[in-house]
Amino acid sequence: MSAILNQIEFYFCDLNLIQDTFLKGVIETSNGFVTIDTLMGFVKVKELTENKEEIINALSKSSFLELSEDKQSVKRKTPLPTEEEINKRSLFIKGFGKDATRQEIIDALNKFAQVECIRMNYGRNKEGQFYLGNAFVEFVSEAEKDKFINSKPTFKENPLEFRPRAEKIAQKQKNKKTSQKVEYKIIVSVKVCNRDLKNAIKNNDLLKSNVVKYFVDRPPSSVEEKKHETTHNEDTTKVEDKKEEVTKVEDKKEETTKVEGEKEENKTIQKKEKNKKENDDRTKNAFIAVKVSPDLEKVKEALQQLKFYGKEVVVSECTPEESQAFKSFTIPVKSKPKFFGKKGKRD
Repeated sequence: MSAILNQIEFYFCDLNLIQDTFLKGVIETSNGFVTIDTLMGFVKVKELTENKEEIINALSKSSFLELSEDKQSVKRKTPLPTEEEINKRSLFIKGFGKDATRQEIIDALNKFAQVECIRMNYGRNKEGQFYLGNAFVEFVSEAEKDKFINSKPTFKENPLEFRPRAEKIAQKQKNKKTSQKVEYKIIVSVKVCNRDLKNAIKNNDLLKSNVVKYFVDRPPSSVEEKKHETTHNEDTTKVEDKKEEVTKVEDKKEETTKVEGEKEENKTIQKKEKNKKENDDRTKNAFIAVKVSPDLEKVKEALQQLKFYGKEVVVSECTPEESQAFKSFTIPVKSKPKFFGKKGKRD
């Protein structure tokens, strides 16, 4: 139960709430309250419990939060301070180690000064979320923060590095602004498979360093094509089916052996045609944004040397109309080739 309370109190603490635009927005539009149902939708709360009564019982013991009269919502007992006030008693601290837990960090810091709240910072890779070994830490007062600074703090006997929270936030914002417009040309590669193009760029250093972005036309669905053909010929098919039923009954005995042989032959032909059609459908035009550099012609040559499903790749300049959709995107300085991304889920 204490784990449930600790997690929900973290959501409402100064350091989290000042950066959590979703929760902050809910609070501002509902007189400070957030419904228990909303909190139950958060991943980390779900991991602890899906029992509403357990959450209500845990929150009833909080000295920081208070329940509504009907016990269906919760809010802070004190209003959220301004960011300037929070910064006065907060630090960015690193050196905890990537395997440190929240409770270990809090216990270690409390030996040097009284901690109000911590916000651990995470990164993300293919395996999922991982801890970066640093955190924003808010102390109960500015005096406690100064006490911490002067105490030569350590974590598991390793010295900690720290700086003002405001300074770290300013640096992060500055880094975001270091993105720049990349001058590029859009070229078209005809009959390219999305998956194979991705692998080709990944395995070719020249393409990897010069391709900024790419987009492959989505092939039409074979299911949709079948549906269209069926709808288009629906009336004709019904009439023909009735005639065929009579014919099949009359000729069934005579043609049984012959039909079996023809079926096998037809299956082989249909399979070959289906494979050929699938290969054609999976290859479409690729619009590729390439950096304008001395290597531009070499990049074109590298693309032209590729083959997909035994077909030569034809590279040509994109028309103004085709390239219009690519004209406004901004690429960070240290960017990797990518397609149009997807938004991640909220914890």
